[in-house]
Amino acid sequence: MENTVSIPEELYQEAKSQAEHLGVTVDDFVIETVRGRLEKNQLKLSKAEVTEALNKVYGDEPQVIDPVLWALQIRALGLENDEW
Repeated sequence: MENTVSIPEELYQEAKSQAEHLGVTVDDFVIETVRGRLEKNQLKLSKAEVTEALNKVYGDEPQVIDPVLWALQIRALGLENDEW
């Protein structure tokens, strides 16, 4: 099955140039470029999906900051004399 897609002439010429440089046809270049873009877009997760995935991994972990880590962070930031 073949389909037709209209693209600006300048974009076509750039695609043609790159296809020639790579030693492939314009059709193959466009197919691989579109395929790559589709795969890249599929890998993107929404913020809600990322949150859900992290909650699955860390959901059973205690929600407490390690006191030693807390003290080190306070010292590193120079806040040991500040009142919290």
